[in-house]
Amino acid sequence: MIGGMVTITVRKKLGPGIYHFGFPLWAVWLLLLPLAILTLPVLLLICLVRLIDPWRVISIFWGMLRALKGTEVEVDDRSRLVAIGIH
Repeated sequence: MIGGMVTITVRKKLGPGIYHFGFPLWAVWLLLLPLAILTLPVLLLICLVRLIDPWRVISIFWGMLRALKGTEVEVDDRSRLVAIGIH
């Protein structure tokens, strides 16, 4: 199952300051929908040229999206820590 919530936490290393954002994942999907619609014909064209089954490619992408649940990424530098989680 695809995760339902995205959380972003930004924390300053020196001094107080933790910013925590949480929003539903469907909002991200709505923002990415136009990009997906634009790239689908290009993907199908590449599949036709390379003789690759487009349904297999789509099923692989769907499997990768389903595997995102539980993903946590942390990016760290000298002044801040940014953590992104899909729950």
